Amino acid sequence: MLEAIALPDTSRRRLVRSSSGIEPTEARILGSAVALFGAKGYASTSIRDICTAANVCRPTLYYFYGSKEGLLHAVLKQTTEQVNRLIATALSGDDSFQVRCTRLACSLFRYGVEHPDYCRFALFVSRSNSGAVQADGIARIRSEAIQLVADAAAGRFPSCEGRDPRLFALIFTGAMTHALESFFITGSPLLTPNCAEDIVAALFRGWA
Repeated sequence: MLEAIALPDTSRRRLVRSSSGIEPTEARILGSAVALFGAKGYASTSIRDICTAANVCRPTLYYFYGSKEGLLHAVLKQTTEQVNRLIATALSGDDSFQVRCTRLACSLFRYGVEHPDYCRFALFVSRSNSGAVQADGIARIRSEAIQLVADAAAGRFPSCEGRDPRLFALIFTGAMTHALESFFITGSPLLTPNCAEDIVAALFRGWA
């Protein structure tokens, strides 16, 4: 039996790795910021909080990001790039579309487990009266993800000719978002490969 993907006990400093192409200090600031944004909210997080968590001085933070809003833009930009790359990779190849969607679901679950603070931040934004920059940034991440899935879904359901593939993409991404949110709020469902496969199979049965 496949086991649940356990939440790793990752420190803030390891959330963003140097392999992302940014300097270790820059990555440490970014990782500390997203952890605090997810735990306290953007408005309630101060520059002092971030500097203390990242063990840097204010001039260092300002050198890399300019301001707290600049840091927020960097968080949103990196998240968008990571999610888009994950979707494109999972949906590539010659496998059936259902297999590729299952692979994508597993990848999204694993991303959520490996980057819990990013998911908590997105959840905080979606469930609170957040500022325009935060709300627009999260909306852009979702919109681009939906479009990538819709592009891959086009022409994959011959029996449903004329049905907008974007509708399937909305349902798919909505199911993934709901599963991730439920996991972080209640601890259920467990984000296992079996869970991903069951969700995708149910979606395809309802769509075909």
